[in-house]
Amino acid sequence: MSVEDKLKGIFARVVGIDEEEISPTASLKDDLGIDSTEMVDLLVEIEKEFGLKASKDILNDMTTIDDITNYIDQRLVKK
Repeated sequence: MSVEDKLKGIFARVVGIDEEEISPTASLKDDLGIDSTEMVDLLVEIEKEFGLKASKDILNDMTTIDDITNYIDQRLVKK
């Protein structure tokens, strides 16, 4: 399973959005309606799933699933 597929599953579970509705380029806040509380919940789940530590500021700066996928891919290569 790809990083993007795992992320879609996390977003669907945490935010209650159908995975089919999650586009890699959709704006997390504007298109998916993710608020700051959900962002923190997502960060926790992402850290658990991928075994990475990420600051809340980094996640807040990312605006799409693609941004987060690229971030995780870069960190996993360094491991």
